[in-house]
Amino acid sequence: MKLNEAYDVLNRTYTDGSVELLIERDYYEEAIEAIDGATQEIYVMMFSMLYDPDDWSDEANDLINALIRARRRGVEVHVLLENSLDTNREAYDYLKSNGIDVSYDSPSKTLHAKIVVIDGRIVFLGSHNWSESALHWNHEVSVKIISKQLAGEVINYFWSVRGS
Repeated sequence: MKLNEAYDVLNRTYTDGSVELLIERDYYEEAIEAIDGATQEIYVMMFSMLYDPDDWSDEANDLINALIRARRRGVEVHVLLENSLDTNREAYDYLKSNGIDVSYDSPSKTLHAKIVVIDGRIVFLGSHNWSESALHWNHEVSVKIISKQLAGEVINYFWSVRGS
């Protein structure tokens, strides 16, 4: 199936609005804008989330701090991280200390997802971890999908993984 055909199928099946391909830095720009615009709830499932308090120019720090700003605005924020990566611990502790509902997945399976859902309609899916290397140096690709149906399915998946 060609990319245009796949896009058409996805657009017909899962979207109320649009599908946007996010290559390299496009993900960071779209994700931070969406998080800063959130008014109700944010769900994040992330394999690798690296918080580096000593690096003021790290895009991963920007995204993590955007979650905290959202929480301070009254947005409900839920984060689920892979438990086997020691590098996630600093992000976990920082989010937790700032009132974010953050937890680790079950040790019996690896959480390799990279998903963000905002306000029950904006879904980011793809290869971008929240790390400086993924957001600045690596070749990464993700999609931004506007779909209440898909967002609902991903939120259900979030809770099923969190509860396992």
